[in-house]
Amino acid sequence: MHFLLAGGALFLLYGALGNNDDRDYTIVVNDSDIEMLINRWETQWKRFPTENELQFLFDKFLEEEVYYREALNMSLDHNDEIIRRRMAQKMEFLTKDLAEMSQPDEEALRTYYQTNNDRYMLSPIVTLAQIYFSNDGRDDPLGDAQSILEEVRERKPDPGLFDEIGDQISLPTYFEESNRAHLLRMMGDKFTDVIMQCDTPGWLGSPVESGYGIHIVYVFEIIPARTMEFEEVSQEVLQDFKYKLSQEYNTSMFKNLVEKYDVVLDFVEYASLQNKLTVVSEIQK
Repeated sequence: MHFLLAGGALFLLYGALGNNDDRDYTIVVNDSDIEMLINRWETQWKRFPTENELQFLFDKFLEEEVYYREALNMSLDHNDEIIRRRMAQKMEFLTKDLAEMSQPDEEALRTYYQTNNDRYMLSPIVTLAQIYFSNDGRDDPLGDAQSILEEVRERKPDPGLFDEIGDQISLPTYFEESNRAHLLRMMGDKFTDVIMQCDTPGWLGSPVESGYGIHIVYVFEIIPARTMEFEEVSQEVLQDFKYKLSQEYNTSMFKNLVEKYDVVLDFVEYASLQNKLTVVSEIQK
């Protein structure tokens, strides 16, 4: 009852104060609004709404619009983290849309490609075979692997060799034309880092560790890393260019907007942060 009385008093006070405002109470619903409602329905249900369904959509739209305007007038959006984050995100979308509308010419894309060609580098591609030594089934898997490596170092790496030595594991023995991403998924970073540093075929000089255990490895072939030609990655370059452009637009817009504000850093409890935070004058630079 207390909450009801307090709520009633609040809305009575709000109504009394609201009579003096000059807000626009006109709600215009046009063709684009109805089309938006229909498109949303079709996207979800894969069909056109019936007359009753369209009436329901319209009623909900009108209800939402009224509540939205009244909530803004009562400042209910203030100090709401979700709304704050969403509105900031929509401002960023504006700069993204500007970047998407920009159509750079080929010269601009090629310049960006040349400046950032490390982004379009293909990792080395290797073909290898591994012999596995389990950490669980052996007292000294590293020592065992090293001993076997000394024995097979001069032996021809035929299929029988890899089948008769080592422990069983669900991993493949052979990795044919595997790049860095594939080896990472299968063997983890320790194993992959060692393999990617290999520059000559043959037995690796020492056993290699992975998350599974110890391996001795024979590398059959190495296709060196290379930068992809512009024609191979032109669409990727275009997307990267537009993303960079949207970031630049966003930075520029923020610098222009932040000039309107006077930002004062007046900490008490967190006084130690005073000199660590970027102030507006620095942002504007």
